[in-house]
Amino acid sequence: MKLGELSAKLMGLALVDAILVASSILHMLNLANLIEEVQITHRRRNSKLKKGGFADEGSATTESDIEETLKRLVSEVGKSLEEVFEALKNQIDPHLCLCLFYIF
Repeated sequence: MKLGELSAKLMGLALVDAILVASSILHMLNLANLIEEVQITHRRRNSKLKKGGFADEGSATTESDIEETLKRLVSEVGKSLEEVFEALKNQIDPHLCLCLFYIF
């Protein structure tokens, strides 16, 4: 979806729906910030523990974003969008889940 289309869609929402979308986006951004902080902490801890051998590769952190992860679940793992949606819906705020799939 293009930015203009998304903007038009958001501008057409009722106030109650706009508040729900804004709240969901806020939760998504807070979650992204938390994930980033955890990754930074793990990276720092792993760099202190590294000894320079091949065993260090097993503790390497991976870099990916939510869109990459969702695409990988569908294309590589073989999960359907419905399965991923249901799993996420049971773990996070349903409105946030809808926002993620709207973007995906």
